[in-house]
Amino acid sequence: MLPSWYGVQINSITVMKGIDDASDVERTGTFTKRHMDKLEEYADYRINGCLRVIKSLNDEVNTVSKKILLLAQQDEIAKLLMTVPGIGY
Repeated sequence: MLPSWYGVQINSITVMKGIDDASDVERTGTFTKRHMDKLEEYADYRINGCLRVIKSLNDEVNTVSKKILLLAQQDEIAKLLMTVPGIGY
């Protein structure tokens, strides 16, 4: 998954720069807004480039998720499937 790859890149850059990312930024495996804001404070062009890609991918995922939800709400079979535990949307 691309965001994970970019996460590894960001972590590598912070290690090379001697930034103690573990104490400054929560490590959850996901890029929270707080995490991304903190990373932007480092003002490193490589980190900012990775963050722009992650933001763009997140925007695309959110857009597609909304479209899928709208389509699922209009489909009777999808509505029925979403009542099954673990399958809901």
